[in-house]
Amino acid sequence: MTAENIDLEERVVDFEAIPEKPEWREIARAYKEAIEQTSFYRDLSEKVVESVNGRNKVLDLGCGTGAHLDRILEANTSCEVVGVDSSIEMLRIANSRLAQDHPGRDFRLYYADGTTFNKERHFDAIISSNVLFNLENPMGYLDNALRLLSHGGVLVLTSPFAMDVDGAEEMMREDFRKQRNYEEKEPFIDTVWRVNRSFPGRSNMYSQERMHDILLDFIGFDEILSEGKAYGSNFFFVAKKSESPSNVSIKITDDPELMEKGFRLRYHWLFDRHRAIPEKEGEVYRDPCDERSIGAFAVEEGTGRVVGFLNYVPPGDNMPFSDKGLLAQICQQYGDVGAFNGYYIVKAKQGKGVGRRMVKGMMQWAAENGISAIVSEANPEIVRSMEPLGWHAIGPDFQAYGNKNLPSTPTLATLENYSGAELEIPVERLRQPVS
Repeated sequence: MTAENIDLEERVVDFEAIPEKPEWREIARAYKEAIEQTSFYRDLSEKVVESVNGRNKVLDLGCGTGAHLDRILEANTSCEVVGVDSSIEMLRIANSRLAQDHPGRDFRLYYADGTTFNKERHFDAIISSNVLFNLENPMGYLDNALRLLSHGGVLVLTSPFAMDVDGAEEMMREDFRKQRNYEEKEPFIDTVWRVNRSFPGRSNMYSQERMHDILLDFIGFDEILSEGKAYGSNFFFVAKKSESPSNVSIKITDDPELMEKGFRLRYHWLFDRHRAIPEKEGEVYRDPCDERSIGAFAVEEGTGRVVGFLNYVPPGDNMPFSDKGLLAQICQQYGDVGAFNGYYIVKAKQGKGVGRRMVKGMMQWAAENGISAIVSEANPEIVRSMEPLGWHAIGPDFQAYGNKNLPSTPTLATLENYSGAELEIPVERLRQPVS
């Protein structure tokens, strides 16, 4: 089943006409009759409602059967709510529940993928409850959540940091025994247990400490307002987007502190985003050539946070990535990563043009500091801007550029040995102060 953006409120849609996998009908009912009826889930829902209190436009990005939206509408008489889910059966239940409990209230439901959902509007608060752990692209989902938030808006995020299937099952059984309705709920508990057993091996599990770093250093939230444990093995975060757009300055340097921040961002990208390298516990991903590299950094003014990093390695060294073919595949698949033979770009902030500005900054610096030539497979936008930065094309078959500021112009023949290098920067130049 492929989720399409279908507005269930603004368009007349026959719920029964939209196909649903049979097992999801069973799962949706079990979710409503078992998980939502536990005391610990009700406690979680209260925390969610408290976290979005006073917010006028709330999006539940993976709303399921609408339990959180139901309680938000009950607590806030003027709040506008929107729900998104990729299960039509979940949305059927949510639609029936909200229409029955809150007749005349403003709510909209969308049959869509939370990673790509886009209605060209912004929200004061976004809820993500038990969604992240089973997504194919969890980082893209968090990117989209940040994009959909208004400045000053908050993301309320909870997800398991460990898949303790048996522990979760026992929590439900014990809870319903205390409520004296165990026999009634037992079939639904069995369904939940069976579904959860299918998750290990393909789930995205992040410790609370790691998710804290991801939200701030990688996705680009401005502040963690609160964090803790929700229930069982679930973390709970309230992360805030900056109050206003921040300015970003470009710096080219080998400053150790900035380089370390850049390496952390690179690790987030290669591991958290693409699972292209093994997980490193308690250390940042490093390569032998890193000690001899130089970086272009996009630094957020005010906070000093590195939100973009371009890493250059001198000719003769390997790229800071052992499998060039895999990196090329990543770059082709994801348009927000750009690979240049000797270095690559990492972008963390939305809508700032950080990658392009870093490349231009590096190219301009190279032109002004006596670098004779560049050999590149640059994207068309960069190619068009090379002339104003001090470079002119010297090769028709691949992007080769000579420095217009030097008296002697390199030729293709002199560049044959540089086919694996981006900038011809002598190693000793990397140890000189760079402004």
